[in-house]
Amino acid sequence: MSTTTKNETKAYQRLRDIAEAHGYRMSFERKGYRFGAWIVERGETRKVFRSNSSGYPELDELYVPKIARPQHYLDYTHQLVPGAESKFLRLVEQPDSWPRM
Repeated sequence: MSTTTKNETKAYQRLRDIAEAHGYRMSFERKGYRFGAWIVERGETRKVFRSNSSGYPELDELYVPKIARPQHYLDYTHQLVPGAESKFLRLVEQPDSWPRM
């Protein structure tokens, strides 16, 4: 019996839930990014997570891998690794090194 809910099957849903619980807005943006990007915003804080065409490495590594050397977002489960919430929030607070579009 699976413990994954329908809502958890949405892309990066658990991270989206964490973002919202801390007052952030997390949305997917295709325009202006070759493979799309997840953008996390709150006030003046804005962090962009860009795709490498196989996933979103900074976000993917917050999930438990299904295989020894994951190469694609599909190589991860919907379960977060221990400490994922605090690591995600630290990532969000780091300045974005790419120019704002």
